[in-house]
Amino acid sequence: MQFCSAVYALVRDRRARIGWYGPWKTDPERPGGASWELARRMVEGRHELIPDERLANLRYGEPVPEDVEILIVVAPRQEHPRVAFELDQFVQRGGKLVVLVDRVQYDALTHERLGPAGLEDVPPTGLEDLLAAYGARPTPEHVWDTLWATEHSWLRARTGSNAAALGLPPERIPVDSPLLIQVGAEGVDSAHPVTAGVSGVTFSWAHPIVPAEPPAGVVRTALLSSSEASTLLIEPTALHVVDPEDIRANSAALLASRKPRSYMLAAALEGTFPSPFERAPAPDDPLLSDELPATTDEAVLSGAATT
Repeated sequence: MQFCSAVYALVRDRRARIGWYGPWKTDPERPGGASWELARRMVEGRHELIPDERLANLRYGEPVPEDVEILIVVAPRQEHPRVAFELDQFVQRGGKLVVLVDRVQYDALTHERLGPAGLEDVPPTGLEDLLAAYGARPTPEHVWDTLWATEHSWLRARTGSNAAALGLPPERIPVDSPLLIQVGAEGVDSAHPVTAGVSGVTFSWAHPIVPAEPPAGVVRTALLSSSEASTLLIEPTALHVVDPEDIRANSAALLASRKPRSYMLAAALEGTFPSPFERAPAPDDPLLSDELPATTDEAVLSGAATT
């Protein structure tokens, strides 16, 4: 619901033409995995959603269709440089871009992190350079918030000689996890139109946005932030800690080793954006031809739009 409210704030009370680039269905190989299906259905119910096939060939040099007003990029994974170029040129033409970075998968029921065990194995989005040029690059680390930890249940196999024979289901263990952050009113910018109607947001395995200064001409607003008692989880050994005592020990160790602070979890960027492709755009997909140049001689828009 908060996601749809944010989209609504970009277009207000009119029906907009919105593009969706990225996954939204549940992965059949991970039946418990979280999906964006509900969010997509809600957007589709309020606005005109552009058919997916019209956005399927960004990596091959096809631009974002001109009738798209807002483009939602969901969970980008190892995107080709040409995709970054087409997204950038969409922004330069005045389009509104919403990028939802989610570099890990987690179980929708238990919120257990799936996939690679270490942060170094998390695949890049392919949009790092583009987002850095705009002043909002997320990092692969996770925010560990000791103050706004959310209670949830982990599933643990039952022990005992009769557990397996009786076919007992896994036991639910309630725990407050600093990796699941409940951002309340204190962490929401209620003055910005995008989050004016948002009372709170729950983040699972949140990535922080690098606190570097945005480029000249760009104004960045922190829409959602963690508490001042937050730090970054860098060591992958704590990714799957479920015991309350272990969580408290990890929190004490993390806060003792680095100064706690608030981290930006969502940001709005407005202004005149410099294009990282000013010299030349990225090539088309190299699979099309072995003879493609490193860059092409196409015209590149830069700093041409305010969004």
